[in-house]
Amino acid sequence: MASTPLERPAPPSGKWTWVDVWPYLALAVLAVGVYSNALGNGFAADDDSQLLSNPLVTNYRETLKVFGQDIWAFSKPVGATPSNYYRPIQILLYMLLYSVGNFNAVWFHAVMLAIHAANTLLVYRLGVHFLKDWRLAFAAGALFAVHPIHNEAVVWVAVLPDIFMTLVTLVILLLFTEQDARPSPGQIALHTALFLLAMFTKETAVVVPALLVAYEWLYLARTPREIWRNRGMYFSLGGAFAFYLAMRFYALGSLAPAQGGHFFLSGATLVLSMITLMGHYLASLIFPPDLSYFHVYHPTRDFGIAVAASLAAIATCVAGVFLWRRGKPALSFALLVILLPLIPVMNINGVGENVFTERYLYLPSVGFVWIAAWAWGFLLETPVLAWALYAALLGVYANIGWQRTPDWRDDIRLYTVTLNQYPGLASLRNSLGGAYELQGKHREAIAEFVQALALEPDKPDIYYNMGRALENSGQDPAAERAYEKALNMRPDFTLPMNNLAVYRRQERNYEAALGMLQRAVALRPNFEEAWLNLGLTYLDIQNYPAALNAFHSGLELDPAGRQPFAYIGHYGLGVCAEHMGDPARAQRELEIALRNHPNFAEAKAELAKLGSGSR
Repeated sequence: MASTPLERPAPPSGKWTWVDVWPYLALAVLAVGVYSNALGNGFAADDDSQLLSNPLVTNYRETLKVFGQDIWAFSKPVGATPSNYYRPIQILLYMLLYSVGNFNAVWFHAVMLAIHAANTLLVYRLGVHFLKDWRLAFAAGALFAVHPIHNEAVVWVAVLPDIFMTLVTLVILLLFTEQDARPSPGQIALHTALFLLAMFTKETAVVVPALLVAYEWLYLARTPREIWRNRGMYFSLGGAFAFYLAMRFYALGSLAPAQGGHFFLSGATLVLSMITLMGHYLASLIFPPDLSYFHVYHPTRDFGIAVAASLAAIATCVAGVFLWRRGKPALSFALLVILLPLIPVMNINGVGENVFTERYLYLPSVGFVWIAAWAWGFLLETPVLAWALYAALLGVYANIGWQRTPDWRDDIRLYTVTLNQYPGLASLRNSLGGAYELQGKHREAIAEFVQALALEPDKPDIYYNMGRALENSGQDPAAERAYEKALNMRPDFTLPMNNLAVYRRQERNYEAALGMLQRAVALRPNFEEAWLNLGLTYLDIQNYPAALNAFHSGLELDPAGRQPFAYIGHYGLGVCAEHMGDPARAQRELEIALRNHPNFAEAKAELAKLGSGSR
């Protein structure tokens, strides 16, 4: 270890010098620079649904609604089981970013980079406090900036909750340390508000009070009686947690309604699987050799080398917490920063299909880089060698991240790269087919759906996507059969319901079309396209009041007129107004439709009739 620790605390206000500032500037440049090629990426994977297709993002009037439902509620029919993901702040942040920069991918990625840079600076500032040497703190911040395990968290817009929750958590910890862990009543209120913000951002933030207790017990060596002096703060945090739980139960109906949706492990299999999963996370902090958007997960059913190695790693970390408490309290606390945030993600039955996920290591890596920097400090007796080795490590890690970032450029690139790693994944074949379909590559899309169905022939989602590709390539009878299979497999599946209703309308079977569309909007009230198709069907049978209500319902879901078929709603409102004796409004609505879709022949014809005074 370096013989003379060199602590560099933050200087008093107004007395910053270049010596104090340059580490922050250097780390910020490093954190942004290593991921700067992300600015050339678009949106990928869950970005398409959670952000681009989420009607809440563009409708600030629905702000309070995000606190009453799970993150995927907008895409599910009424009565469907909610997911375990209750993250209203994620949608509010999307709303804010959209209001400033619309759906500009560069803007969203720039914000992600800025948050990562802020986290890097917080890691450095806290590192100065814990490691008592600005050089070690700088090394920790630099490693955090470039660690390749962060690539997913920094580059993928859908992972905004992980990096923002980490930001809020580190701010809470920094404030607590600078208050000597004795916050005033006003400071307690701020901690409580920040804790609520973190929990509403991502569930993992529930470990924040435990981190604060650990800081007092491990780092400050306070006794339980001394920690009890902060009971006002901990009771306040407990009240915030109770409020969060109440809101979570209100929104989801239970603590974790989607348990067992993908895996339902129990007994010895669950215990062994949790042990190996924790071991995998710990190993990936040191050397992440298999970075991937999707990690195929296989439960552990027998005691073997993987379980033994994982147990040894876990036991070493836990022993280190207690053994280092007296002599090296900063390292003892750092170990808990690694372990505590990983405990919630040991819920294998509740985290989803992708059990091992790189983004879950973003916050735990804070503790890891502090320990790694401390270990590197032993080399500082030979500074040239120490810095040369560390620069080489940073270069290797930065290169891994830099090379991987373009994989997130768009859906086709991301899914293709991942399928090269795991070619037998039907869900990814389905996703790749959907990406091809969005680009009008129907043949390639159908080929992917065929492969997906060969792997998993009982998936209604794949049949629906196949139907869409067949329909867009002019194969209507085959498309209808695919939609019908999807609907037979899942009777509440509103997407094929809507598409089949369009076919029934074309056949002038209005009764069947109305039945399907009415059921679709009853199951999924925010299904804009189904509302507009319902309006068109009412127009066909000249039920203008019902059509007017349906068009209004559809357009209210998209007040910004962002969806490509919004022009149909304005056309429908124009026709309704014309037949209900309001020609001025009819003209306004038809003109809006034509502004959105200048070659819309039906709208031109209706305007011409208005101009001639005929119907």
